[in-house]
Formats: sequence, structure tokens, C-alpha cells
Amino acid sequence: MAKFYYKAKNWQGEVKNGELEVATRQKAMEELFKMDYTILCLQQKSMWQEWWQSLRRYRFKKQVSSRDHMIFCRQFGAMLGAGFTVLKALYVICNQVENELLGEKLHEVAMEVEKGSSLSVSLSAYPQFFPPLMVGMIAAGETGGILPRVLEQLGVHYERQSDTEEKIRSAMVYPVVVSIVALLVLGVMVFFILPTFGSMFQSMGVELPGITLVVMALGQGLIDYWYLLAFILAGGVIIFSRLAKTEKGQQWIQQLKMKLPLFKTIYIKMKVYHLARNMSSLLRSGVNILGTLELLRGMVNNRFYAAALENAAEEISKGRSMAASFKNSELFPDMMTEMIQVGEETGNLEEMLNHAADYYEKEVTYIVDRLRQTLEPAILLTVGLIVGVLVASLVIPMFQMYERF
Repeated sequence: MAKFYYKAKNWQGEVKNGELEVATRQKAMEELFKMDYTILCLQQKSMWQEWWQSLRRYRFKKQVSSRDHMIFCRQFGAMLGAGFTVLKALYVICNQVENELLGEKLHEVAMEVEKGSSLSVSLSAYPQFFPPLMVGMIAAGETGGILPRVLEQLGVHYERQSDTEEKIRSAMVYPVVVSIVALLVLGVMVFFILPTFGSMFQSMGVELPGITLVVMALGQGLIDYWYLLAFILAGGVIIFSRLAKTEKGQQWIQQLKMKLPLFKTIYIKMKVYHLARNMSSLLRSGVNILGTLELLRGMVNNRFYAAALENAAEEISKGRSMAASFKNSELFPDMMTEMIQVGEETGNLEEMLNHAADYYEKEVTYIVDRLRQTLEPAILLTVGLIVGVLVASLVIPMFQMYERF
């Protein structure tokens, strides 16, 4: 059996892409004719094409980016605003998205909608691709008849989230590049330069100083037992990844993130920023406070914040304000609870939460930028000291050799 990739039009004029596993090209054409398709392209997939597609599927398997969500929401909202039905818009978008796996899931969602299921219920079947925030807001938009406006709000939300993530990634590019280059330089010196000079010194009978002996011993140890080091590193990664999948392991990792001196501030402010932004978006779309807290509890990805949101929902259901409920937890900064209190008193909670999100977004960007400015000289200084020790371990014996002759 061979695999054939096809691109065809149905009787409604919609372009369809897919694969057929049949014996010959003629069989593939017959199958497409039976489906009333007009063939636009039909070609057999080679082994390399299958491998490349599998690689791309693996790349997109873990998550869909905020940029993908932004594009989807903006396109979807624009089509609905132009008069497209939900089903027609879904079939058009699933053939246009850059993320192929997301396009396939949208096609499956479209088929569920065609069978009579609501859009929000169909999307909720794929939480890995459509987060609870999106599903909750779309459900509210369907109920209130304001789906295009909700999709526009989601587009703005994911655009801001994408911009923040891009700023953080850009800030960390330089330290990562410097670290990689430094490791490559050290690797060349340890595995190639040091052994060459060590053999030369030994052949000439030069008495090596202590620093050179230590450096040579460390370098030779890395050369002789590199496989042991690789085994230890691989074992550590495997153990950590399996630990992270357990309930106790996740709790320990989350506690560690919230206690590490350097990481604690960034982590907590990032969580508060996401909570404030998501809460504001959900309330704007018409979701009530209890429904908002329930959705946030499922997407916060932290057991401690999830428990705090659950406790806040219980207290709010008993008649307490959100600000008072959040003040009982140490996870929310005083500034956020004060802004929530002002929003509740003035009846403008969504806007105050949006201001809080803007403030903590700037705080996170500022801290990450300062961290980058601190890491750059620290990395360069560390690498310089290590390279200096390595160079000194080679230069000192050379001077002794010159004095001897």
C-alpha cells in the first residue's frame, strides 16, 4: 500500500486536503471520484516527506502558541462579522492556519458543529489546543449572541500575551547564545588543545606546576569518562521528567519556583499578570465571577493558586467581596487586592483588573530585562576566569621551558 497526498474541491467549491492509503494512483483517483471531488493535486508521498511531516507533527504536538490563538480568533471574528456562518468560517480557517495539527483539530471541530454540537462544547474536547479561557469566553459569546465581539476581545488578549512572551524570549536570547558559545570554546580547549600541549610537555620532560597538573587531570578525566558524565546527565533528566509527572513532584517543583530567590519574584508576578488579564477578559465577555474563578482554577497550572481561587469562590458565594477573599491568601500582592477593591467599589472591576495586568506585565518585562543585564557580565566574567585559568595552565609551563633552554 502507498500513501497519496491530495488537494481537491468538493461540489460546494471548498478546497480539501488529505491522504489516501491505496495500492495505486488509479485507485486513489477512483476513491476521490466516489467522494465527488475534483482533483487539483495528487502525488505519492515519499519516505522523506512522511518523515518530515512526522517531525512537524511532533513539533506542534506539545502546545499551540499564543500567536496561533491570536490569528485564529481574529480570522474567525472577522469572518463572522462579515456574515459567514460558524461552520463555513471553521472550514475556511482550518485550511489556512500555519499550524497543521491545529488545522486538523479545527476540521474535527467543524465536523462536530456540523452534527449539531455547539462551538464551545466542540472546542472543549481538545483542551490541549483550545484553552479553558477561550472555551469559556466563546460559550458566553454564544449564550449572549455576541460571539464576534468576544472573538475580537480574545484576539486582543492573545496578541498582548504573545507580545509579552516575545519580549521575555528576546531578553534571554543573548545570555543563552553567550553560554552556548562559551561551552563550545571550553569544550575545544579541554578536548583538543589541552591534550596536545600535555603530550608536548611530557615528551620534553617539563616539570609541570600544580595548576597545570590539576587542569590536565580534570581534562583527562572528562576525556576518559565522558560517557559516565553523559549517563549521569541523561539519568538526571529522565528522573526529573518522571518526577514532574507525579502529583508530589509537581507540588515540589511549584514550591521550588515560589521560593527560589532569583526566580520567585518573576514567577509570582507572571502568575498574577496572567490571572488579572484572563479574569478581565472573562468578565468582559459576560462570564460571572464564580464562573470566572472556576475557569481560572482549571488553567492556572499551579496547585497553590488553584486552591486559593477555590477558597475565594467559596467565600464569594457566602457574600464576601473578591478583594477580601484574595487578601486571605499570601499569593496575591497587596497592590492587586487594592485595585480589585477599588474596582468593586466603583463597579468597574474589569477595567481595574486590566490596569493591574498592564502594571504587572511591565514589571515582568522590567525584571527580566534587568536580569539579562546582570547575567551578561556575570556569564562573561565566569567564562573569562575559566579561560584565564586554562591559558595560565599552558603559558606557565611554556615560560619554564623557555627559561630552561
